[in-house]
Amino acid sequence: MRSLVSISLLVFAAMSAAPMALASGTSGSGYGSGTYAATPQDPAAEAYLRGQSMVGKRIACRQCAYPDGVRDTRTAQLVAARVLAGEFGLDAADRGQVLFYLPRRFGA
Repeated sequence: MRSLVSISLLVFAAMSAAPMALASGTSGSGYGSGTYAATPQDPAAEAYLRGQSMVGKRIACRQCAYPDGVRDTRTAQLVAARVLAGEFGLDAADRGQVLFYLPRRFGA
């Protein structure tokens, strides 16, 4: 009986310590540093984020066609027309994501 109580206490102590170790940021998952999961659960949110990323990397970077960025509806409409024309070296998937992002962000 005494050994059963001792084992129960050891198991309880081990179970109690595990969440504390995870909460301390030592788990190595990256969540302890205030980051969030990089993969959105919503496919629309993923398409929006990828489109936003493509605009920043391929269309509005310092060396790109729009170094000052896409900041208004008119510019977004011009960018969308150029994307549809096949400019900026985007593949079909990237074009689709940029064209998903622009109207939702700028109403283009």
